[in-house]
Amino acid sequence: MRLFWLAFVGLAWLVLQSHGPLGERNDDVYYAQALLKQSLWEWGAERYATWSGRVVIDALTVLLIRHVWLWRLLNVAMLALLLWVIAAHLRRERDLRLLLGLVLGFLLLDRVMVAESVWWMTGSFNYLWPAALGGFALLPFARPELPARVFWLSVPAAVYASFQEQTLALLLAFQCILGWRLVQQRLLRPWHGLQFAATLVCAAVLLRSPGAVRRYNAIMELWFPEYGLLNPAERLFSGLQLGLGHGLGGGAGWLVVLLLASLLCWSVWRRAGVSLFLRAVAVLPVLVLLGPPVFQFLYPSVIVANTHVDPMPSIAAWTRYSAATGGLDFPNFWIGNPVHRATPWLYAVVGSMLLTALALACALWSVFGGQRGGRWPGVLAVLVWFAALASTVVVGLTPSLYMSTQRIYYLQDLLTLGLAAAVFAQLTRAPAASAGGALR
Repeated sequence: MRLFWLAFVGLAWLVLQSHGPLGERNDDVYYAQALLKQSLWEWGAERYATWSGRVVIDALTVLLIRHVWLWRLLNVAMLALLLWVIAAHLRRERDLRLLLGLVLGFLLLDRVMVAESVWWMTGSFNYLWPAALGGFALLPFARPELPARVFWLSVPAAVYASFQEQTLALLLAFQCILGWRLVQQRLLRPWHGLQFAATLVCAAVLLRSPGAVRRYNAIMELWFPEYGLLNPAERLFSGLQLGLGHGLGGGAGWLVVLLLASLLCWSVWRRAGVSLFLRAVAVLPVLVLLGPPVFQFLYPSVIVANTHVDPMPSIAAWTRYSAATGGLDFPNFWIGNPVHRATPWLYAVVGSMLLTALALACALWSVFGGQRGGRWPGVLAVLVWFAALASTVVVGLTPSLYMSTQRIYYLQDLLTLGLAAAVFAQLTRAPAASAGGALR
């Protein structure tokens, strides 16, 4: 086990040697120059009042941005912590096979998303670190038998994670869900309440920031005025389109892992002798994932009069309206375009992806819901899957949903990686394992 972690840390360290502060007008330069004329307190107060409520993350970024070697060391530690936390939630932190699977799954993550949220200095402080520390903060809720030092460390971890909006939403949600489970089991301790209270205080500081309101208005007025034309339902629809398209749309880099998870689910059902209907539900995601790319390969578009003509318009519509490209390519698929809003293909594609997401939820329930430990593992697996999608859907409520490009998917991908690991753990658990399986 020690050799595995040494190899992983060494490999990540080598990768980070080619990453450091980005020049030109990048945020790295902005943070590096932040304290040239102001103290940390003065800069933080101005930042809080004019642009962002992420005071803890911003402060740590300013302090570390000039120390590249220290950042590389800490970033490797956070990446290792993230993978360890996923395994620890599954009670398999000493399982070498699972850890190797997590590393392989990480390598299958969307390349641009990883570049923006892990290897980019400013991005790592705002995405990788909150995700790793947020997962660690939830360990006492998932495993209340852990030593007291884990409870101590979980409080500052929750504080840092709470200053990133997407992470905060999931942290609060699962504190409540797992906390209620502990109340039912009479395992809730004062330490749980202390962490929850600290999270609420940080949430109030973050969400009441005057700068966050100004930033929202500035983005909508200067860079994305079209966002103001969408009603709340259309904004949520846009977030849903991005979340489903990233996980299930044609061309998304994460498809391989989702496909793997689906096949593993099917293998579990075949072993358990579950009904043909449930096996068919398991096959649906595979067909949706593989169908469009296969048809595009068999029936490629041709050039006629200097324009691309697709012999199968339905496949072309799927590729467009699944929003798999995401980000700044939004004019080609978003509902704010009257042409797109009027076409039935937009709603058919998003509806089929939603149906596929529900099928995957059924798959997870079938794998984990029939354990001797009760229905809780199945409920938790389904909640994690919907939380993964919701972490992207909520970005539709902000005008930066397209400007933030691929990094908005970081929690969706990491939670889905955790579910794939849970299915793998379920397949490989020893017969003498305690009831409840990998998710308890």
